[in-house]
Amino acid sequence: MKKNDFVLIPLGGTGEIGKNLNLYGYQGQWLIVDFGITFADYTTPGYDIIMPDITYLLERKSDILGIVITHAHEDHVGALPYLWPQLECPIYASKFTLSVIQHKFRDFGIKAKEYLHELRQNDHQKIGNFTLHPVYLTHSIPEPNALVIETEAGKIFHTGDWKIDPSPLVGDPIEVDYLKKIGDQGIDVIVCDSTNAMQEGQTKSEKDVRENLTSLIETYPKNRIVVSCFSSNIARLETIAYAAKKSKRVASLSGRSLWRMYEIAKENGYLKDSQFVPEEKIQDYAPSDIIIGCTGSQGEPRAALSRIADKTHPCIKLEKNDVIIFSSRIIPGNEKPIYALHNKLIALGYNLITHKDNDAIHVSGHPARQDLIDMLHWIRPKAVIPVHGEYCHLLAHSNLAKEQGYGRSVIAENGSVICLNQGDIAIIDKVHAGRWVLDGKQIIPLTNPLIRKRDRIILEGYVVATIVLDQKGKIKGDVQLNAFGIWEYDPDDNDWWGSVQAIHAIMEKFSIKQLKKDQTLINEIEKGLRSYIKNNFGKRSFVEVNIVRI
Repeated sequence: MKKNDFVLIPLGGTGEIGKNLNLYGYQGQWLIVDFGITFADYTTPGYDIIMPDITYLLERKSDILGIVITHAHEDHVGALPYLWPQLECPIYASKFTLSVIQHKFRDFGIKAKEYLHELRQNDHQKIGNFTLHPVYLTHSIPEPNALVIETEAGKIFHTGDWKIDPSPLVGDPIEVDYLKKIGDQGIDVIVCDSTNAMQEGQTKSEKDVRENLTSLIETYPKNRIVVSCFSSNIARLETIAYAAKKSKRVASLSGRSLWRMYEIAKENGYLKDSQFVPEEKIQDYAPSDIIIGCTGSQGEPRAALSRIADKTHPCIKLEKNDVIIFSSRIIPGNEKPIYALHNKLIALGYNLITHKDNDAIHVSGHPARQDLIDMLHWIRPKAVIPVHGEYCHLLAHSNLAKEQGYGRSVIAENGSVICLNQGDIAIIDKVHAGRWVLDGKQIIPLTNPLIRKRDRIILEGYVVATIVLDQKGKIKGDVQLNAFGIWEYDPDDNDWWGSVQAIHAIMEKFSIKQLKKDQTLINEIEKGLRSYIKNNFGKRSFVEVNIVRI
């Protein structure tokens, strides 16, 4: 990588869904776009939050000009309160997005007011060697920005997450003429959302959801209605309030994140006409008089819907035949907890309606194939870099671009160093791009030996042996042996006794000289115990031996 190369380095969100972090570099200066998290899946049991490994950023901390946030979804903004204190650089975002960031920082006790800078639509802002030009698109949250990022070596159009919505309900519709004008001015590379690159047709509008959800609710005039949705979908909150008013009901919300987003939306001039009664008042209303918006559409164990399913919710007690509408999609990786929640709710006798029963109760916030085609023809880039998607999405997006005559395309992965110079794109290098996890209160790499050791203990068990020896190496008293996850402790049990005998057998093989060396004894006894447990139980257990001399 040469100093005058204009480069893109995705450190998260390329080859995966979520955890978005893109790094643009030119002449020794760096601009970060997005700083997101993702949530645990079957590959990361025991950890709720996964974030990008920012080792590469920390090594260049003094050359980082700032972080630009395209919108306020967790997969684009969620890592800030955890990792930003290590960088302490300026943050640029729209007014609504800044409000979300400020609330997050307040929760963490982070004071960063002087670092927060508002990005206004169509402004041109010089940041070091970069000129930044935000362009509002439409998505499932207010004020999503695309970014025109320009250097002397080229101009790129970074879409962030987007869709084409002529009736977004909250915020302005996409400005096609303005996008065409940007294309007329010349774009070298489009770096574009690939989430729905395998979906044919066009993504539907939020207006469609409002009409369909309202009609669906009206078919259950006597039932209590619960609508579960993503808390960041402000238009969906407005639809819940609208549907309640249309059906002569009141609306309420359950879940901290929903109430927070409602307050942030009002602070920024949204949801002015939407009213929600306090959560504590829900049981004061007859089932036919209320609609409840709640968190938990992804099966989150501490969310409102899971507490309803467990009958532990302090304010909501549902009855048989009450209706629960999942106005959301299943995020890849969340299938198991979501289906478990569905089964639990169905077993309680509730009427469940998901997108599989009625595909008109949710629309995506991402572009389908025809939307991608339209954007390509409006922007007319020299080259295409698909991001924000797993490999299959990136490949589908790249092939689609080639079919439309945009043959210059690369399929990158996290850590790829992509040269952008004048649209002559190529992967020229590879840097480290790992994953960090929140482990209690500490942030550690997913490759940390502590995690590997913990996983091994969970799967294979843990044996601790304490042996008291005199100075000559003779065992005094009984060997103290505890095995966790292999057998229950019982001195009369053959498993326990066999392991103790194995230790004695190992000790008998040592010379008088060896018996005086604690570390030699520990190494050999651990080795022998591991072998005994492997042969008798088929487990590769973690073994720890302690020697005590008297």
